[in-house]
Amino acid sequence: MELFHSKLEYLQLGWLFLIYLIRILEMKSKTEYLTFNTPTRRAFVNITSNVRKIVEESAIKEGLCLVNAMNITASVFINDNESGLHQDFDKKN
Repeated sequence: MELFHSKLEYLQLGWLFLIYLIRILEMKSKTEYLTFNTPTRRAFVNITSNVRKIVEESAIKEGLCLVNAMNITASVFINDNESGLHQDFDKKN
């Protein structure tokens, strides 16, 4: 059983693979590390403006923006910036 029926199919597959490699090599990315020192043990830091600025400076127009806390004692949550919500999170049980 032949994998390709003709040389044309083989060449077409080669071109598709080449186009795929070019797209990968053209992919833009940006890595930025933010560090925060808070005055208290628990704090809520709104980093929306920081992330927005980094994305705008990257000149990347479409894609994915990954925001990750690289420390096991930190977390990132996405929610409305409501003081009542922060108070609920900050309640000590």
